[in-house]
Amino acid sequence: MTVPFPAIAIEVKPGWVPKLVTSGRFQAWICIGCGYTEFYASGIEGIEQIAKEHPGRLRIVDAGPPKQGPYR
Repeated sequence: MTVPFPAIAIEVKPGWVPKLVTSGRFQAWICIGCGYTEFYASGIEGIEQIAKEHPGRLRIVDAGPPKQGPYR
């Protein structure tokens, strides 16, 4: 059996019974010849709302080009 794993998993209520917020699932594409693997996240439409509700736990990084200077 294969079990998909969530793209986002945040424990938001630590304690005896933690509450886990999840969003999306990862898909893996694997080359059988060389083993090269790519991961893609799907079903992450609610990620912006989770980031707003838990700003200290999840941060969305803009992948657009930098306004100036090197990206890193």
